[in-house]
Order: sequence, then C-alpha cells, then structure tokens
Amino acid sequence: MTDYVSLVKELRKAHDFSTNLLSNPYRFCAYYKAAADAIENLNKQCDTLVADNVKLVEQLPQWIPVSERFPDDGMPVLICSDDNGIDIGTYDTEFKHWYDFNSVRTFVHHWMPLPQPPQEKVTEK
Repeated sequence: MTDYVSLVKELRKAHDFSTNLLSNPYRFCAYYKAAADAIENLNKQCDTLVADNVKLVEQLPQWIPVSERFPDDGMPVLICSDDNGIDIGTYDTEFKHWYDFNSVRTFVHHWMPLPQPPQEKVTEK
C-alpha cells in the first residue's frame, strides 16, 4: 500500500512540474493539487477519528482481575468464573467468598461494575 505522505509529495511535484513547464498547465495541475489536498485532509480526519475511538474505548468498563482488587462488600457486580461464565454476583469481605446471583458460592477470576440503569426520558405534555 502506498504511504499517503509519499503520494502527496509526488502529486505536489507533478503539480509544480506542470505549472512550470507545460504551456497549458492549469488543466492538470489543478487536479494534482486538489488530489494532494484531499488526501491530506482525509488523513487528518482519519487521525482525529482514531484518537476519538481510542478515547471511547478507554471509557468502556474493563474486567478487573481479582488479583488486583475486590468490589465493595455486597455490591452487585458482573462476575466471570470458570464454572458459571458471566453472571451477577457479590463479594463477601468478611468471609472472603464470592456468591453468584443465586447466592451460591463461586470462584471468580474477574469482575466489573454493573452499568448504570437507563435514564427515563421526561416527555412534556
């Protein structure tokens, strides 16, 4: 794949060549310049979109290994265990045990906070 910087550089060279040497350069050089400008503009937009995407991904909740930390005592969280897969559960700090949604003791390796509930839209009458 051609790297866009080289492509823009070659288009600008072609533009300069056409402008300086051809008897009627405007027909071609306008296309070269427009193409180079468009490529540069699109690349800037792509860079912005990539940066925005990285920020959005960083905002997503992440699974937290139990080796790093535990949730607050009794706080419902999403849990991931080998025996139950993904479930809702709690951690009991007194007994240092995890319990799934059915209050069955389970062995959890990752957890994450539950998402916020949806907010109801207020409609005016």
